[in-house]
Amino acid sequence: MKFHRLFVLYTLTILVYSCKSKLQENNDTYLTEKSQFHSKLVRKGKAPQGYEDLTNTTDVIKVEYPSNGNNLLGLILKKNIDSTKRKPILVYLHGGFALGEQDLLDCEVFTKQGYIVFAPSYRGENGNSGNFELFLGEVEDAKQSIKWIAKQPFADSTKIYVFGHSVGGGLSSLLSLEKGVPISKSGSSGGLYSQDFYGWEDILPYDRNNLLEGKMRVLVENISSMQIDHYAFIGTKDEASYSHKDEFDEKSKFSKLKINYIEGDHFTSLEPSMKKFIEIINKEKK
Repeated sequence: MKFHRLFVLYTLTILVYSCKSKLQENNDTYLTEKSQFHSKLVRKGKAPQGYEDLTNTTDVIKVEYPSNGNNLLGLILKKNIDSTKRKPILVYLHGGFALGEQDLLDCEVFTKQGYIVFAPSYRGENGNSGNFELFLGEVEDAKQSIKWIAKQPFADSTKIYVFGHSVGGGLSSLLSLEKGVPISKSGSSGGLYSQDFYGWEDILPYDRNNLLEGKMRVLVENISSMQIDHYAFIGTKDEASYSHKDEFDEKSKFSKLKINYIEGDHFTSLEPSMKKFIEIINKEKK
């Protein structure tokens, strides 16, 4: 009987270890599927949100970066830029479907720690050319914006981090599946989504009956293909995200997706999430 119990325990340990190893192993399934996938947009047009023109101000520099033949707009906070020294970069991926100066001002917790903050807009937003695709072409734009900022003379290309809120958090999470992006870690606040995008039917630009369209637009269906760690922060009162807690926890076991639950709703959890992410990346820099 004692031998039987030891054998069962040993077998279970091996099974758990095998599952853990399999989930931890990076694979290219997502990138392979993505290379063969061609989204069919049933609605072509601009992002579903109004915007104010982006301009240079006393605090902000308006820039352009190239992505797939488009020149897209972005904003950089002037604070911490030093022509004599390269500084760590925090790429902030904004919430909603338009970029504004307030998005950068929300990043004060990063600038206080010495980071230069850069926020890109994407295709179809803020007067940019291109069509709104919802978590597909926008990921490519975010990827290209990071490559662009890494080449700037004030940027320490070895210390680039990405953090996004809401929709921007979804983009940040999807970047963890990509190769060739010069970022150390990515983080998000309220940025984990399920592939059904329930409640978003009025803005979906693709045929929601094609389940692959949704699958290619969310991290949680492709976790085994993660290339870097992603720290996802979810407010305990963020009903849209927290309602999927059990699903997210189960799918993220033994993976590079690190889920943290923070007090607050979709908006009030943002600042404490940023502070926790700073703690994580500051430990890495030491």
